[in-house]
Amino acid sequence: MAKGTVVAQVMKHKDYVKRKIARKALSQLPLYSYDRVGDVNGRISKSFVRCEGSAIEDMYYDIVRNPSSNYVTCIDDCFADKDFGIDEFRKTKISAILKSTTNNKYDTSRQESEAERSTKAELICSRLASLYGIKTEYVAPIKNNPYDSIVVDFLSGFDQMEDYQEFTGRSPLVYTEGASIRNWIDPLVTEITSRVRGGQKVLIEYVRPMVKEFVKQYIFKKYIVHDADLCSLNIGVVFTPDHKKMEMSPLYDYERCLLPGLRSGQGVGLEEDLEFLVKYWPGLLKSVMQEFEWSLKKQRETKEIIDRFESDPEKAGEYRNIVANSTITFIGLAERQYQEQGVDLQSVEVEKTVF
Repeated sequence: MAKGTVVAQVMKHKDYVKRKIARKALSQLPLYSYDRVGDVNGRISKSFVRCEGSAIEDMYYDIVRNPSSNYVTCIDDCFADKDFGIDEFRKTKISAILKSTTNNKYDTSRQESEAERSTKAELICSRLASLYGIKTEYVAPIKNNPYDSIVVDFLSGFDQMEDYQEFTGRSPLVYTEGASIRNWIDPLVTEITSRVRGGQKVLIEYVRPMVKEFVKQYIFKKYIVHDADLCSLNIGVVFTPDHKKMEMSPLYDYERCLLPGLRSGQGVGLEEDLEFLVKYWPGLLKSVMQEFEWSLKKQRETKEIIDRFESDPEKAGEYRNIVANSTITFIGLAERQYQEQGVDLQSVEVEKTVF
């Protein structure tokens, strides 16, 4: 078998198919030797796969060596077993999504294909999200293939998932005039409280943690890595049929992140969003600021992550500057917003909210 070939059970789909549907059908799929699939128009092709752990060994080491990571996978129960070794991992069949393309269109100014840039963005941003304390999918590279990646499924057991639009019935705008994080949070809170009843208990066990995770995801994607594809389809909610478990899904889909040319337009709205958060969720925003703090440790680990997947020093430096400058801007503007609203940031109780 050629290098970079992944043994997988594959269900091909022209468009994105919900994981819960694909997972039910995986056991019925024939064995398929994967090399590379895609289309010549440059669109990223997504196929559901069952891949052997041996094809994504890095995931084992990334998770085992960093127990504080925020990766969520469909085999987390296996990782919780101390006896789960690398040999057993290599033989494990893992539900995943294969993202691939045969697009050969090159950016003449950078001499890098669109597909390769998207793959690097997926790999880098999934790890940055974990570093920023955000639950995230794990994206694995394919050896000797810079164009494709394997995205590990994060649903397990009886978990179901609905994207934000399915869950709330709403599809707020992101990059247009009048777009606001409030347009996202209010419908989310309304739907949570309609599905799970219980007064103050719902606020503490569901609303606060879900809104906090959403705010982290939203700020990270819109203002830190500048995702050009941030929309209601790329943020989701995971729950069990009885809704005794309900939480924001791990963050996913990073292929349109770290696009320097679009940063100015994507950064619009931060001050308005912070004004709303300081007014209605001051303690929650403070806790997010603490997790996003641009510490020396975060600077060092950000550099390590970017350099791991981007060998071009100029491009790696560009990515580091995007993340660093955006994070510092977020923290600085948030601090200023507390001052402008007369809220003492030091005395605000973390997680205290108005509801």
